[in-house]
Amino acid sequence: MAADNDQDTPPNAEQLKEAFIALISDDLLTPLAAIKAAAELIERIGNLGPPTLVVRQCVTSILDSTARLTSMVEDLLDISRIEDGSFPVAARPISLQGFLPELLTRLAIPLDGRRLELALQKDMPLAWADPGLLERVMRNLLTTAIRHSPVGGAVVVKVLGADGHILVAVTDRGAGIAAEHLPTSLTKQRRPPAGGLGLCLYITKRAVEALGGEIQVQSEPGIGSTFSFTLPCNPEPPNNG
Repeated sequence: MAADNDQDTPPNAEQLKEAFIALISDDLLTPLAAIKAAAELIERIGNLGPPTLVVRQCVTSILDSTARLTSMVEDLLDISRIEDGSFPVAARPISLQGFLPELLTRLAIPLDGRRLELALQKDMPLAWADPGLLERVMRNLLTTAIRHSPVGGAVVVKVLGADGHILVAVTDRGAGIAAEHLPTSLTKQRRPPAGGLGLCLYITKRAVEALGGEIQVQSEPGIGSTFSFTLPCNPEPPNNG
């Protein structure tokens, strides 16, 4: 009688990946959420007497660190979803003339002395995109551009219709990217920034591709960088009824 070796069979790569995602989802995000909630509760208590300033500084540090770690965990989850083809996309017609100004106001990204300028082409067709995914793309590109812009400089967002699609370009006037680093600027192999996993731009690239578009970067050291991506136009005929 042949022995049952099922329990001795090592897990395959897919099983290991599923176990890793479960670990991230349950064993990391859940306690992070609890830490964040506790810190926010302490922050709201107030009126703690002499230690108030120290306590508030500690709470701020806890919240900042939790947000940073949560972002890294979410990046890892997104990479797993991207690689297995389960990255969620729910596209619909979007008017960028209304969507982008509202988004920039709602995101309230700290400018720290930089300016944010938006230039929208008039009479632009509707885009076909997932609003949540498009928000992720814009937040990542804007945060990157602002971080690398000099104080007093401008980050410019230009949107126009061209060749049957919509082009969105985010330009900064920062230090730029050296020519030898451009080929890996949108990949997992690029050099990560301090305090991060270096996955932000890679996830942005894959999110744009999930939306049916393409992304590219143009940069010149000492001049700045432009990250531009395309979105498909709304494929549905206008409703005139």
